Amino acid sequence: MDKLNIENELVNERTLSKLLDISTWTLKYWRYKNKGPEFVKLENGRIRYPKQEIHDWYEKQINMFQKKEAA
Repeated sequence: MDKLNIENELVNERTLSKLLDISTWTLKYWRYKNKGPEFVKLENGRIRYPKQEIHDWYEKQINMFQKKEAA
């Protein structure tokens, strides 16, 4: 069985905030409100976002926006 290459599968808070052009505080607020992409809290307390969860969440946001625009 192959080892999971964590660096290629997970994104840290700072990187995601740059990708989305939002602050890390916004990500923290979203986690508190159960919004935004799913995340993983590591044993050391650090937060990571699985790339697939980011992609799925982003696609959902685009679809919702397109539906609102079409209405």
